[in-house]
Amino acid sequence: MTVTSSLQAVRMMIALAAFVAIAGRGPIAAQQLEHISIVATPSDSGGEIYYAQERGLFKKHGLEVEIIGQTSGAAVAAAMASGKYDIGQGNIATVAAAHEAGLPFVLIAPGAVYSSQAATTALVVAKDSPIKTAADLVGKTVANVSLQDVGTVALDAWLANEHVSRDSIHVIELPLSSMTEALNRGTVAAAIMLEPYLSAGLTQSTRVLALPYTAIAPRFLINAYYARADWVQAHPQTVRAFVAVIAEAGRWANANHALSAQILMRTTNVSIAPNQVRSVYADTLDVAQLQPMIDAAARSKMLKKPFPASALLNP
Repeated sequence: MTVTSSLQAVRMMIALAAFVAIAGRGPIAAQQLEHISIVATPSDSGGEIYYAQERGLFKKHGLEVEIIGQTSGAAVAAAMASGKYDIGQGNIATVAAAHEAGLPFVLIAPGAVYSSQAATTALVVAKDSPIKTAADLVGKTVANVSLQDVGTVALDAWLANEHVSRDSIHVIELPLSSMTEALNRGTVAAAIMLEPYLSAGLTQSTRVLALPYTAIAPRFLINAYYARADWVQAHPQTVRAFVAVIAEAGRWANANHALSAQILMRTTNVSIAPNQVRSVYADTLDVAQLQPMIDAAARSKMLKKPFPASALLNP
């Protein structure tokens, strides 16, 4: 056998071995996806995961996702504390409180940004309510979706700015879907309402009293995606893939409000009002946009003391 023929034979053997290796993996192995579970509140501010799921972005990045719905950020944190789920979506105040309590949560991807120029949350009253100022709420009942939530922190910050004692206001938990009716009945004097219930109520029988979130800061990160630190350390490639998906989904949603509204309504049964102010998603986990919430949560006594926002980030 000549040198040339020997080389050709070797090349053929290498090619055959490569073919066998690829064929051995087969199409099923090539399509295997890593399964992760995400606990979230079905809402516009947490819509990225639904857009990503609908548009095949998770599968594109090798992930198979199960989404478990909860009613509030506090409920999400409780579910995440059980260790049964991989990733949670919740507001920064709740994650900060969990961190202070010793739960090993770290932020891995950003969610929606609050902007006073396009507020998606407001403190509302009935249209015919005599309440005009914060002082008018003294002795009254205010509804919020959770007592341990960004809404509570914002309400406390607003009342402090208006020189009204937080102890003079009675705050109760109430589902967002029940707030407009409660205002109309007079069961509550005011309510912290989020979109889409905010816009729907404003077209019917409510009006804006104030923008309490602006008392935290004119612009800050409302929510984010987080996980247990040990899970993050054990799944670095999964985390990178998830972060890439959220970034891609956020960019798409910011530029496609009409299409994202259709997806959100179809996948979560959340209504999107025609006049609704839509959430804007952040590009990165910026400590400058995280710190205002932590500081405000400390002032409202949801936290014992403030701490650097960098402590919440995945190292």
